[in-house]
Amino acid sequence: MYKKSNAGKLISLLLFFALILTGCTREGTFDKAAQLYHEGNYKEAKKHFEQAIEEEPDDVDLRVGYGFCLAMLGKSREAVDVLYPIYDCKLLEGLSNEGDVNFLYDIGDALADLYMETGNPVNAGYISDELISLARNTDEKEKYMLKSAKIYVELYKDNFQYEDAYRRALSEIIDLSIYAGDEYVALVNSYRTGGDYKGMLAAADNMIIYMRGRSAHIDNFPSAISTILDAAEVAGYADVGRTPEEYYSAAQEFISLAGDKGLTYEQKLRYRIVIAERMHQNDVAIRLLGVYLNHRPDDQKAIKEKAFLENRF
Repeated sequence: MYKKSNAGKLISLLLFFALILTGCTREGTFDKAAQLYHEGNYKEAKKHFEQAIEEEPDDVDLRVGYGFCLAMLGKSREAVDVLYPIYDCKLLEGLSNEGDVNFLYDIGDALADLYMETGNPVNAGYISDELISLARNTDEKEKYMLKSAKIYVELYKDNFQYEDAYRRALSEIIDLSIYAGDEYVALVNSYRTGGDYKGMLAAADNMIIYMRGRSAHIDNFPSAISTILDAAEVAGYADVGRTPEEYYSAAQEFISLAGDKGLTYEQKLRYRIVIAERMHQNDVAIRLLGVYLNHRPDDQKAIKEKAFLENRF
């Protein structure tokens, strides 16, 4: 379903523009529909919008309100069918004033999200790219460049034919966004999947620099740390001018930075065990496995792992 916070904000703007255009507050069915919408009673609001549209079928503001109401009810495809013709018509008519531009931006922004919800990233990207071309300042342009890049990541992520386009979109998100931990992980993994180990480790190095400055904003520490361990593995067998120890050290650093909210105590132990084993520090791994088994005494895999290391040591 379309995010309520976004739709609520947009419908407020659109109704505000409607008042500017008409010069007065409408009464009757339209007013009741708007009131019900703002109260969160979208089902009843839908009925009143439909009734108002029957009375005034050519009223653009009513159809916009109706489209957003459908979106809030989870009827994304129906919402697109209502809103896109309004967006397209306004685009073709031309934008004569600031209100027209804002009106188009609000509908276009919502349409891009709705197209994504309906599994149509191509149209979502098309809308978002149009909004980039209409940008009036740098902030607006960067906002829709970021939105467009996120759309293209979704479009290309499972299509190896467009691997370069996928990486460019990820890189654009990284350049434009403060919170790009997931995109760094995806970029590193993309290079690894493609067998470009130099590219992988260069991306991993940049990810580590990013994480050091923004560790509080990383949502998925397990994924980020696992990616660093993958980089260490690659550094061990690929001729890339790096040593695994560099990455193991970084992984240890971020295990500590994760805190209790990023990783549980048991997760931290498991990662440290993996690092100790890979660095052939069997005595450290055995000791950490003992600590882990104090918390998880029934973990059969850990029991066998500890016994195996003890026999080797």
